[in-house]
Amino acid sequence: MLLTDIHRHPTVLEPIAYSWDIVAKFLPGLELVEQRQVEHTVLSAEGFGDIYQSLRRGIPYDHADPKERNGILSAKFRKRD
Repeated sequence: MLLTDIHRHPTVLEPIAYSWDIVAKFLPGLELVEQRQVEHTVLSAEGFGDIYQSLRRGIPYDHADPKERNGILSAKFRKRD
């Protein structure tokens, strides 16, 4: 299982920035079972994103929208035989 914020610039809390194509790094060694790309829509009181609430809302990430913002990637893999 891979669950991560997708953002363009590293931050203090997340020093590595992944892009949407991170899933390809696990292939073909693993089989992709399910993938979700959603908008990061929910902020906590401290201003940090709440990944789980955004996933529950399930608003698909609009790749056609050019404005810079975070997204959430959820991917489930299975080991190949």
